[in-house]
Amino acid sequence: MTGPSKRSYISLTRQRQASETRSRIAAAARSLLATKGYDAATIDEIARAAEVSPQTIYAIFRSKRGILAELIEGASFDPGYEALVAQAMSIADP
Repeated sequence: MTGPSKRSYISLTRQRQASETRSRIAAAARSLLATKGYDAATIDEIARAAEVSPQTIYAIFRSKRGILAELIEGASFDPGYEALVAQAMSIADP
């Protein structure tokens, strides 16, 4: 005999809120890292700036290194990056 099966739960509102929270944290971290540097910017400061708890940051990114990795990944593949790659690839004589 098996127990009742779990219903899937999908909430577009919750997904949007999670995405907005992630974006606020990334923006706050980007600003603090740019002004204070990696060593001086703390998770607590990032949390205050993003208006979330430090635990939320740890749950989403695991660490300050995780935030930095996401910032680098986001910067590496934005439209400006792709345009620069296309421009570099079109040059015949390096």
